[in-house]
Amino acid sequence: MENDKGKLRRDDFKTGIVLILLSLAVLWEATSYPMTDSYGGVQNVWYVSPALFPIIIGLILLVLALVLVGNAIVFHGLPNVWREKNATQRDQGRVDVRFIGVIIFFSAFVYAYIPDVDFYIASAFFLFAFISGYYLERKDVLIITIIFYILIAVALFIVRKLTGDQIIHWLTDGLTTFGLFCLFLILHNAGNEQADYYTKLRRTLFISLLVPAILCPIFRFGLLVPLPSEGIYIELMEQVKYLFRPNS
Repeated sequence: MENDKGKLRRDDFKTGIVLILLSLAVLWEATSYPMTDSYGGVQNVWYVSPALFPIIIGLILLVLALVLVGNAIVFHGLPNVWREKNATQRDQGRVDVRFIGVIIFFSAFVYAYIPDVDFYIASAFFLFAFISGYYLERKDVLIITIIFYILIAVALFIVRKLTGDQIIHWLTDGLTTFGLFCLFLILHNAGNEQADYYTKLRRTLFISLLVPAILCPIFRFGLLVPLPSEGIYIELMEQVKYLFRPNS
């Protein structure tokens, strides 16, 4: 068991390094966006800049990646997480799956989900698939989440081809919602009656639904920053806002 934990910590260390590089790339790209600008002689304030959201996402990702790397070093030691000489070929295959998963999750999220899916449910599905794949610490779960996330992304591409430039949110948002809860049920059935596994799975679903439910209204209605794609969930949030603020 200790040897397995050591392999897992090495995987966490390498995955964290990849995420650090990815978050730095996000922050670098965000610096190319204007923080303030002038439209029609009116100077916009910094908090409505399109750079604000990717900067915050990049910073959060950077912090989480640093925590992942730091946790691996603290619990396994820098020399142990760095060395590779005792890693078997089987373990190397597992490492590759983790790296491939990082690339697939982020690439599909950016190119398949964000353009056509309501940002709330797209973010919730991404968080659930990504966190489940690594937090549950099972290779079969990671493979399941990768495959399922790809399948829904392919379905979204097909919908885009059939509908052209017009986004039908009840279809794309509904498909993503269906994918999220189907994946939850699939992973729940893979639990093998392990109490800790079910606790982690429920916690992952709760966090995945809660985080975008907090961030989306803050950016959309608080900072007045348009989200990449606004569909049925953002519209529902807007209706709730008007329900509590009828004169706004």
